[in-house]
Amino acid sequence: MAIYLPSLANVDNHQFSYKALSEDKNEIRLLRIHKKKPSSDQIQCDIFCVSLDGALPYNALSYTWGDPSDPAFQIALNERAFMVRKNLWEALNQLQSESQELTIWIDAICINQNDLAERSEQVCKMKSIFEQAKQVMVWLGPKENNSDQAFSLVPSLYEKRHSFDQLVELSRSRWARNALVSLAEVFWRPYWTRMWIVQELTVAQDIVFYCGSVSVDGGVLAEVQRLLQQKFGDARAIIWNLTPDRPDIRTVTARYGAFEVDRFRRALASPQDMSFMDCLQYYEGNEASDPRDMIYGLASLVNSKIKYTIQVDYSKSVEQVYINFAVAEISHTKRLDILTRGRHRNLIQYSVPSWVPDWSTNDRTWKIHILDHPKPFAASPTAQAVVEFSDDHQLLGMEVVHLGSVTDLGKISQLELTDFGNVKSTVDTVASWLRLFEKRNPTSADFEEFARCISYDRFDNKGVIYGGMSRFLQSLLGAYAMFYEEIFPDQNNLNSILMEYRKARLTQREKEEAEVAPGLGREGLQASEIQTWIRYIQDVALFASNYRFFLATNGLIGMAPAASITNDLICIPLGCPIPLIVRRAEGDGPPCYFIVGGAYVYGFMHGEAAEKLDRGEIVVQKLVVC
Repeated sequence: MAIYLPSLANVDNHQFSYKALSEDKNEIRLLRIHKKKPSSDQIQCDIFCVSLDGALPYNALSYTWGDPSDPAFQIALNERAFMVRKNLWEALNQLQSESQELTIWIDAICINQNDLAERSEQVCKMKSIFEQAKQVMVWLGPKENNSDQAFSLVPSLYEKRHSFDQLVELSRSRWARNALVSLAEVFWRPYWTRMWIVQELTVAQDIVFYCGSVSVDGGVLAEVQRLLQQKFGDARAIIWNLTPDRPDIRTVTARYGAFEVDRFRRALASPQDMSFMDCLQYYEGNEASDPRDMIYGLASLVNSKIKYTIQVDYSKSVEQVYINFAVAEISHTKRLDILTRGRHRNLIQYSVPSWVPDWSTNDRTWKIHILDHPKPFAASPTAQAVVEFSDDHQLLGMEVVHLGSVTDLGKISQLELTDFGNVKSTVDTVASWLRLFEKRNPTSADFEEFARCISYDRFDNKGVIYGGMSRFLQSLLGAYAMFYEEIFPDQNNLNSILMEYRKARLTQREKEEAEVAPGLGREGLQASEIQTWIRYIQDVALFASNYRFFLATNGLIGMAPAASITNDLICIPLGCPIPLIVRRAEGDGPPCYFIVGGAYVYGFMHGEAAEKLDRGEIVVQKLVVC
């Protein structure tokens, strides 16, 4: 019977003693899990040393450690007691077979976690360990929220992938719709937020995902996620049939999980240059039990792709690791993309300068500067940064162009991905921004600028679908006006221009209803059209999560971080793709500023500053950030 203990803190883990590994022989440890005995729940294992250069066939386990406060369970390791956390014990208990032994590598057991030197040395080998494993076994956790249905849906979709008619038939079943929601629950599990999975899954030869007693092949899962996004002729993607009213489920099941891993694998394999920061952006919202692993978790994988090397050294503090990474990234790339992840000092956990991102904060909010933006930003008037560091790496001197200062701020958007359906909150947030914007007595053209601003230009690809960007933006504002009147019928305070957009949107809907698509029906068309525009309106609030609309001097409008206040300065550092909001630090001595966060400033996101600089309308100044 497995022994439950209340916490690891009360356990003597020194009953088992590790034998030192030989670096000269390139040694690792492997675990042999004995066959399960019918009369016992005890997990019996042997651990032994082998050279990675000629190791016998083995598997590797990818899983999440869990919280240090999780209960601990005892296993037998070389006939000695050894404690593991609950999630690992559940994985071992499930993977243990009654018919054959299993040889496997598991980091929590095969690395002496109390030996910092060994830990640093073995972490550098993890890329090779997972590359050479014959199979990476992914433990997602025990069965819950109908996860067995989710894992039944995946092979069912895969088997029908070549038949559009069979896929459509399946997508209309209630069982398939419920199973897709369960699959989204699987992708929301903590495993997918773990930083180490990036390396473990990217280099794996073969992957199998385990959830309780059921499993699914990794290649099959990735193919099904691609299939869910696929369109057949003029038909909508299959996932729309499965979840017509759940954009959150569509997003998670189509773009999280195995799809995310496959996307990063293809990026690494491409010939394009990538910096460490570029790679980190794919997974910056992930987590690691040791905050240093937010950097170290990618080091072995990315070092071969970038122009400098991150050395894994667990004797360094978290602050040292983050500061050293920021200095190396800026020095080698001559760019300041890393400043786009700077955050207000009240939002960070570790004592690092504001220009050094605190990667431990698990900031999963949407970003202004992203890798797959339909129209990447290039706000800086020059490609390269002009910087200098203080000797203690606490201060960063840089050249910037000053644009203005914040005068007015709107409500903070707090919509999360799981809040889809909360249309009232979304419309109310946009309404607050519009009331602020109307202080400028805007024209029709100004309203289109406002729509571009609050959506960060992320709808640039919609112009092709809707007959031009101007028409799409007017339709977007018209849809907003329609929803506003429905949700707040007693508040007749919409701007006359918005009312015209609303009228045009209603006219367009009537035209679409007169040309009803065969088999869809007028009610179906209305429901589909309403859901589409609800999604667009909510995308605006989601893109702006933890941001707020602002007015600034010099006629500027834009989107600023939630922590912004009036009189904050707006500048574009040379070599930075987006503007920054900065604030003067208190204290005597030379002026020093801290970064509040990145910003969207309409009219300054695509190199317009360079033209103004050439005309002498703005000048380059020196700014020191702390």
